[in-house]
Amino acid sequence: MKEEDRVLYFVMKYVPGRPLDAVIADVGALPVAMVRQILIDVGGALDYAHRKGVIHRDVKPGNIMLDDEGHAVVTDFGIAKALESTGLTRSGTMVGTPSFLSPEGFLGDAVTPAADQYSLGVVAYQMLAGALPFEGDTSLAMMYAHVHTPPMPIKRMRPDCPPELQAAIMRMLEKSPEDRFPNMKEAVSAIAASMSSNEDEVRRDISMLARNRPDYQTAEHYATPTSPIPTGNRVAIKSATRMMSSKVRRRAQLRKQLLIGAGTIAVVAGVWFLRPKHPAPPPEPAPRPGVTASPEDSMLLRSRGAATYARQLAVDAGASAKAMAPGDSLVSLANGVAGRNPQAAVKLIDQAVASWADAGRAATRKAQAAVAAAAAAVATKPAVAAHPEPEAAAPPPPPSDSEQIVRFYDELATAIRSRQLGEVKRLLPNLSGGEEKSWRSLFDDKNVSAIEASWVVEQVGKAGEQATARVYYDLAVTKKGKLDRRSRRQQATFTLGPRGWRQIRVEDIK
Repeated sequence: MKEEDRVLYFVMKYVPGRPLDAVIADVGALPVAMVRQILIDVGGALDYAHRKGVIHRDVKPGNIMLDDEGHAVVTDFGIAKALESTGLTRSGTMVGTPSFLSPEGFLGDAVTPAADQYSLGVVAYQMLAGALPFEGDTSLAMMYAHVHTPPMPIKRMRPDCPPELQAAIMRMLEKSPEDRFPNMKEAVSAIAASMSSNEDEVRRDISMLARNRPDYQTAEHYATPTSPIPTGNRVAIKSATRMMSSKVRRRAQLRKQLLIGAGTIAVVAGVWFLRPKHPAPPPEPAPRPGVTASPEDSMLLRSRGAATYARQLAVDAGASAKAMAPGDSLVSLANGVAGRNPQAAVKLIDQAVASWADAGRAATRKAQAAVAAAAAAVATKPAVAAHPEPEAAAPPPPPSDSEQIVRFYDELATAIRSRQLGEVKRLLPNLSGGEEKSWRSLFDDKNVSAIEASWVVEQVGKAGEQATARVYYDLAVTKKGKLDRRSRRQQATFTLGPRGWRQIRVEDIK
């Protein structure tokens, strides 16, 4: 920020490229490798700001630029500086963009670096799913969703997303700041875990998206040569500079008007004298695709043909629109980069083919299971007289108590594996203070590399609004490369709530 002749202004670095929100609006969900690289860049920048005592408070795709070298740049620290200088960090103040604001930001609580981590989690979710994790028609509805509603698991929209990346993003989206990563550096480490893609290739693909805009200009286009400022009377220099600038502007304006007038006359004259005396011949027919195509273009055409066939097979198999969405997003992204980098487009299309193939196989397995279930039902159905009256298809039976309890333990195992203490507390509402402290200590232990929990339901009984289950519980903790396993049999008591059976008490069986 500077002041010159009572004019306040500030200078920012020019970033040649596009904002992330424009890219998402154009291509939808992004490839996993690209999302991971953008998160590493943005997370690293925010970690540096946090270590310097600055909280951004408005992390969103519109404030993230993708430059022409494939890097993500965080912009617009205006809110952070304003809050820092005016003391607006007190409780009761809500500042930020509602779609990306943390729960504590909505509630007016003290904002910490964990708020930036939550907002970056929302950005990550949108890049992977092509949609926000929380929707609301009003600010109040959006506030309620951020504070109370758990986000839908990412794997439902992006089954190709690695489990460790899913777990990291879902932890960043925890409602309580204490349940998120201790700092942005650890969040970045979790995001970068088991990263196998080539960074140079990923940055090249990002740069293609950054350049894919009609008004794009290279950095050299905006370069301005600098001249030394002569010493002497600066007031006189400024006055002379203003006079010279005024004369130069007037001369430039006059020259521009003369050129426009001359150019208009020349164009009109050229059109008149060169107008065709006979009807113009029909245009030459466009060459058929593939006749004069380069090897890269031929490869792209073959990939697109294979993609069309793979997508049709998945549709014929009964794949849902949600299952097809990741592949559609990859093809949309490929179309955006095909003109500049056919090889990158081919890779994206190949990923789409793999995604559609998985969707088709999943739909086929589901259909086969339905057929087998129907066949079993027919085999057990008693014989009826010939030419029976057609019966209406009966609705599928609701899941049994045993199935619901098994699903409950599957959800609990997922929450423990991804170290989501908030989800564990939701599933176990009667968790004691000591038990909560024990789980928190285990989840925050940096020496623990993996946690796996499993329950085998052996027997289920029901009495009124409660159910009991005899289960075999196994907890495997990998710490410093060593496996520690704890197993026991338990008697669990459940109560029926709006979201199914929930465990309210558990006792070890000796």
